[in-house]
Amino acid sequence: MGRANRDRSSTFATLPVAATELARAYLLYGEWLRREGRRVDARAQLRAAHEEFMSIGMEALAERSRRELLATGEKVRERTIETRAGGSA
Repeated sequence: MGRANRDRSSTFATLPVAATELARAYLLYGEWLRREGRRVDARAQLRAAHEEFMSIGMEALAERSRRELLATGEKVRERTIETRAGGSA
C-alpha cells in the first residue's frame, strides 16, 4: 500500500469518531447552557446534536438530545423507522 493510500485510509477511519465527538460536544454544551438557564442558546446546540446522532445511528444519544430539547420547551418529533429511512410517517 502506497503512502497516499495509507494517508487516505487513516483519514477516513477517523471520520466517524470526529462526527461522534462533535455531536457529543454539541450535546454537552447544550446541556450546560440549559442548566445555566440559557434555554434559547441551548436549543441550537441540542438540535445539532440530535440531528447528528440520528444521522450516524446513535439512537440512545439522539434520545438524550431530544429529551434535553423538550426540557428547553422545544417541540421535537420522535423519528420513526420510516422517517429515518426516508419514507413518510
